[in-house]
Amino acid sequence: MSSFPPSQAGSDNESSTSSHTFSPFRAVTTNTRTLISLLSSLSAFTPGESRGKKLPVQSSRFHAQCGVYISPTGITFLVSGLVKTSQASVNLQSDLFDVYDLPGDHNDDSLGHDLMLDINVLLSSMQILGPSYEQIGCEFTYSDETKIFKVTLTDRNGVTSATAIQASAEETEESRFDLDSTFLASEVCVRAIIKSSVLKHSYDEINRNIGSTKVELSFSPHVLIISTEGDNGVTYLDMPKSRSIFMTLETNPPTKHTRVYSKAYLSDGMRGCEVASETCFQINGEGVLAIQHQVVDDKSRNCYVDFILAPLQDEIEEYESNSVNTTQDTHQETSQDTDEEEGFRRRNVMNESPLEGYTAPKKRSAYDDSDSDDSTEDEFSH
Repeated sequence: MSSFPPSQAGSDNESSTSSHTFSPFRAVTTNTRTLISLLSSLSAFTPGESRGKKLPVQSSRFHAQCGVYISPTGITFLVSGLVKTSQASVNLQSDLFDVYDLPGDHNDDSLGHDLMLDINVLLSSMQILGPSYEQIGCEFTYSDETKIFKVTLTDRNGVTSATAIQASAEETEESRFDLDSTFLASEVCVRAIIKSSVLKHSYDEINRNIGSTKVELSFSPHVLIISTEGDNGVTYLDMPKSRSIFMTLETNPPTKHTRVYSKAYLSDGMRGCEVASETCFQINGEGVLAIQHQVVDDKSRNCYVDFILAPLQDEIEEYESNSVNTTQDTHQETSQDTDEEEGFRRRNVMNESPLEGYTAPKKRSAYDDSDSDDSTEDEFSH
């Protein structure tokens, strides 16, 4: 995570002779719909219904305060979970904008802005002119001198809306929280790239099981199994390694890797599937799960939604005690390249016990340097 700049407090003479210069930032796009779709995955509000109308319902899982990191390569928005077990971020590449102006030497690593603002206020300001986002242009501006992040919308009829959001450059406990370093501290043992549409369709089955609070992810060299237990019994999804589902599926060592996560937080991490084309799962040796959604807009420009989630602590000891006994327990399929019509198998089992079972601002690739076992793999990183 980018650190916040040191205090500029000092005498007037010190300020006047300081080598620091303000570099106002400006970015313009006509792709407002994509921006709103991406940033909505970070919002502290979740969809709700009242009398048939969708209304925002407050969620207690994320801080509303969002870290914003502006650099020559793009803008990163980052929020952290209230209980410090999750972190979500959206990276908007500079080429997503029609105009991206950040004055200064782009070879200077210190060039840019770090600030904090309310993500819900930002999203509200981007939707003032109504739902026809494809007909609305959006402009972001910011200057360290004013500490104002301004959002200006203009529709095709020339109607303009401008919202000035007071930002803060003060470092907070939330801004110091960084799960990126926690994830990078341990070697990756699972890596899977999945078609987002298939993943969304399959995970919808998990969400339909009311009353479940945990989700088990079990990765083997030839299959991904997702399961949960709730009021409807056990929902069990078997996603075999086939070209209709996976771009790649790798485990190191090549055995079964099983972890358990909070269903509520994992469901938040899956929200990016709604707009993504591909989704990458990575799990490190400590069970920390990193999800990266690759989103391609109508002009073939890439942007990314990242989510990092720690495993449930009460499952770690059980997993470690069972790991020796499960090293040889891998799920083999009769044909590695089997293409199924639905892309996955699913079943609901009543009264059955569950299976045994845990960029962000930093530029972190969703892939390592090893060769993929599938030539169709399309790398995406940020």
